[in-house]
Amino acid sequence: MRDALPGSIKPAFAARSLRCERKCSQPNRNEPRTCCIIQLLLACFLLFAPHSIAWAGRDDGDLLRFIRHFEARGSYDIFYADIRQPPPKPLTQMTVGEVLIWQGSLKGTRSTAAGGYQFIRGTLADLVQRHNIPRSARFDQNLQDRLARHLIDDCAGARARGTTAFGNCLAEIWAALPLLSGPQKGRSAYHGIAGNRALTTPENFTAVLQGLPYRTPTIRQARASVPSGHRTVVPRHVRIRSAMKETAAAANAAMPKQVWTTDPYAVD
Repeated sequence: MRDALPGSIKPAFAARSLRCERKCSQPNRNEPRTCCIIQLLLACFLLFAPHSIAWAGRDDGDLLRFIRHFEARGSYDIFYADIRQPPPKPLTQMTVGEVLIWQGSLKGTRSTAAGGYQFIRGTLADLVQRHNIPRSARFDQNLQDRLARHLIDDCAGARARGTTAFGNCLAEIWAALPLLSGPQKGRSAYHGIAGNRALTTPENFTAVLQGLPYRTPTIRQARASVPSGHRTVVPRHVRIRSAMKETAAAANAAMPKQVWTTDPYAVD
């Protein structure tokens, strides 16, 4: 998390604070001095309060799950499918420095995307530098979530403008998310680049941005949520889990029901 409000929001609060300060120094009958002082204190608090306090109560767990599901099938250890030189060990067991070295060694691949949020090398290196993350830090689930939150925070200005602007900003970060407006609405901002395309609908994306809980969909739900004419891609682990549930349900339905008229364990 950042330590203060985004840069795009700061000037507005600073200007408001300055106006209130001038009014307090020259109060008039229509605006009591006490009221003006309260406004000044509130503006100062919002200007210098920590980012986490300014966004008190923000719960982005569902948004992170949503992004991770469509970007990486929910896995923190996954990497771009066309990479022919896999990491020497699972990504979550490597340090950030080791991940960057491995990504830098990749040749002949269209992408170096790795981890639950498919960080390409340039993005990962930038996050490490901007947020002073030690290269010795473990690239585990917690750190990957933290890095993703930093990227979400980069869209703070868009978030203040509304759901659509916020969603479009996130779609420019994660290729699996659809744009929510414009001529390319419903498509990835990187459609066709390195095989990228949107893997969910604007309606599903908007619902999560508006605070609705996200659960991994079943095959039927995933297919029903995709507009006609679009091919549905269902993650392998979802297909396996759904098949197991359907098999168990069919077995229970086919099992004959035994009705006992006497106690089978009674002693003669």
